[in-house]
Amino acid sequence: MSVWCLVHKKYAVIEEDMLRPPVILVILCIVAKIIWSLFPKVETEGTQINLPYKGNIKVVIVCTPKESWYDIALHVLSQSSAPLNLKVEILVECESVKDIHLEEEVEQMKGSVRLTHVKRKGEGCPIYRLKRLTNRCVRGDETLVVYMDSRARLVPSWDLLLMKLHEDCEGDMIISAPSSSRTGRAKFPTLTGGSEKGVMRGMDRKFVSTDLGISVVPSVCVCTEFCSFRPKMLKSVTEWKSSPVAFTRDMKEKGYMIACPTCTFVEREKLLYDYVVKYDKGCMKTAIEKSNKIGLVNPEDDKEKIVKFGSCRAANLTIQFL
Repeated sequence: MSVWCLVHKKYAVIEEDMLRPPVILVILCIVAKIIWSLFPKVETEGTQINLPYKGNIKVVIVCTPKESWYDIALHVLSQSSAPLNLKVEILVECESVKDIHLEEEVEQMKGSVRLTHVKRKGEGCPIYRLKRLTNRCVRGDETLVVYMDSRARLVPSWDLLLMKLHEDCEGDMIISAPSSSRTGRAKFPTLTGGSEKGVMRGMDRKFVSTDLGISVVPSVCVCTEFCSFRPKMLKSVTEWKSSPVAFTRDMKEKGYMIACPTCTFVEREKLLYDYVVKYDKGCMKTAIEKSNKIGLVNPEDDKEKIVKFGSCRAANLTIQFL
C-alpha cells in the first residue's frame, strides 16, 4: 500500500470522528432540554420567556399625592423575580381635583401598572383601605392578592418566596409580615390591651432561631405592612372593622389560617410599625391570653414555641415573667 493511500485513509477516519458528536455532549443537551421544559413559559411578541413560577400576583396599594406612585410601582416590580407575573394597582387618594396630575411615566409601565385617582375617605386606616382596594381592584381571577403599605420596602425575589410559601401550605392561608429587625431577622406580631382597653396589636418580636429556612408559623394578627390573600378570601368579607385584630378574628371564623413567614419580606423601616398600628381602634373588648401577649397562638404547640423562642422552656419563662 502506498504512502498516499495510508495518509488518505487516516484523514478520512479523523473526518468521520469529527462528524460524530461526543456522547457526553448528547447527554448534556438532553438534560438541558428536560430542565428547560420544566419551567412555565409565556409568549410575548414572538419570543418565549421563562418564568420561575406559575400563576399571577396582583399588588394593591394606596398612596397620597405627596408620594411618588411611580417609585412605589418601580420598587415592587424591580424587586420581583418575575415582573411579567405581576400587576400593580395603585389608588392615589386626593383631597381635591387639584391633586390630580396626568403623569407621562405611566406609559412606561403600561400593562403592568394601573393608576386610579380617588377622593380621600377616612383617616387612612389600613383595613378600610384594604376594603376600598378589594371593591375596586380585586377581580377574582388572581392567583394571589398582595396588600402592602406604600412605605414598605420589599426584599429581592419576594414574589418567588411568597408563591413557594402558598404552594407549600395546606388549605387557604393569609400570610402577612411585619418589617424586619435591625439585623434583618424576621419578626412576628403580638397582642396587647384587653378587656375595657380593647385588644390591639402589640410590639413585634424577632424570631430567636436563626436557621428557620422558608416556612410559616401561626400568627396572632394580620400585619398590614405586607399581607397576601387568595382573592376569594377578600371577597368573602361582609363587615370591615378598623382593627387588624378584629379582621384577624373574622377571617379565622371563616376557616382561614393566619400565618407569619419565618423569612424576611419587608426590610426594616423604623416608623412603619407606628404608621400602621396607630389606626387600630381596639374594637374587641375581650380578655387576652398571656400567650397571645408574647405572640403565641397555641401555648400547647411545642413547634411554634421552638420556632419563635428557640425552645419550649424559653417560651414558658417569657409567659411566666410577663
